Amino acid sequence: MLTKLLTLETIQLEEHVATWQEAITLAAQPLVDNQSIRREYIGAMIASVEEFGPYIVIAPSVALPHARPEEGALKVGVSLLKLNQSVSFSNDSEHEVNLLIVLSATDNSSHIGVLTALSELLGDEEIIQSIIMAESKSEIIQIIQSINLTGV
Repeated sequence: MLTKLLTLETIQLEEHVATWQEAITLAAQPLVDNQSIRREYIGAMIASVEEFGPYIVIAPSVALPHARPEEGALKVGVSLLKLNQSVSFSNDSEHEVNLLIVLSATDNSSHIGVLTALSELLGDEEIIQSIIMAESKSEIIQIIQSINLTGV
């Protein structure tokens, strides 16, 4: 499922962004465009980080922005934003992020396969670094396709 959701249309590469709020907004835009989420889902993700802190930074250099299904999720979706220059989610250096992977789920179970695949991918520092170093969307897709993920 992950390889079907992460496509040339849902992956973005940028040099940098000014704020983590801009990073979340930009990272989620492909999911607005393909009607996986409504625009208010973006606001809900930002509000959640503002309320609870940078809990979405789930691995070194990686954030997984998401919101509750009822906050604007229309279907299961995943988008990825790779930043060449990291953006900080706090004053702590461990909250510097180069990869934002936005997740949309319509209920508590429909996205389990995607989460399984993402946890395998994100559990491998070498894969994360390969994606961060990738220079094109196609290269990122090839990296993900080359991994034998059980949730795919």
